[in-house]
Amino acid sequence: MDQTRIGLVFPGQGTQREGMGEPWRDTPSWKITEEISDVTGEDLPRLLLHTSDARLRCTDLAQLAVFTVAVIAHAEAVRQDVLGGPVAACAGHSLGEYAALTAAGALTVGAAAALVAARGRAMRQAAEERPGTMGVLVAAPLDEVAALAGRVRAEGPDVWVANVNAPGQTVVSGSAEGIDRIEAEAPSIGAKMIRLTVGGAFPAPTWPRRPTACGPPWSAPRSPPHTCRSWPTPTPRRTAARPTGPASPPVSSPRRCCGSPACAPSSARWAAAAWSSSAPDAPWPG
Repeated sequence: MDQTRIGLVFPGQGTQREGMGEPWRDTPSWKITEEISDVTGEDLPRLLLHTSDARLRCTDLAQLAVFTVAVIAHAEAVRQDVLGGPVAACAGHSLGEYAALTAAGALTVGAAAALVAARGRAMRQAAEERPGTMGVLVAAPLDEVAALAGRVRAEGPDVWVANVNAPGQTVVSGSAEGIDRIEAEAPSIGAKMIRLTVGGAFPAPTWPRRPTACGPPWSAPRSPPHTCRSWPTPTPRRTAARPTGPASPPVSSPRRCCGSPACAPSSARWAAAAWSSSAPDAPWPG
């Protein structure tokens, strides 16, 4: 009898909350927090257990928190064999692409964490230079949301469609004034606004095309040059990765990196190259 194939979708920024690590602290996969702490220099157990909601609005901390819990949850699901079938594909909402790449075996936990940390710092810096916020409009067609954003923008406030989560669920991004205006006028198109807990307007067409603070993850490795013979030939994908077989824990996939310390920078460079080659003129994802 054929098993139902499973697709995994990992969440993005805005899903963080105080104490979000509590359900996972007594699981074997909680040890992943130690690895991510070592790679990023952040105290992940403290971040996931004792950091306030207000502090978690900081983009760099929010992204690390969401990524880490996603990776832990996936590892536990695999360990307990509760996915319900073979995993056919992994995808993620924006930040969630890094958890998806990790779950699919394209990146090690350490390499993905290094990318998430650098990405978060760069986005926080950009958001501080050009403040903004985000919200989700529910129950309105995309064309009506886009038209509303266009009308508000024509009157001065910055606001635009940032992402389409699903039919009838559209993310808008812009200045605080622009988002306030969209929220006030949402009922005119039959929509309701849900504010996102984020530290900026991601992504913004007014931002620089590339952040300049993302050096560390793909800088030259400290160890001698290394070629990982178990590394698969990557097919650049912007928001999704397809596993080569059933999902496996982050440390045991036969298609994963061989484990050499030199591989983490290499895999980080691969992810950067994958983004650049898939969308060379696009703004950095939100």
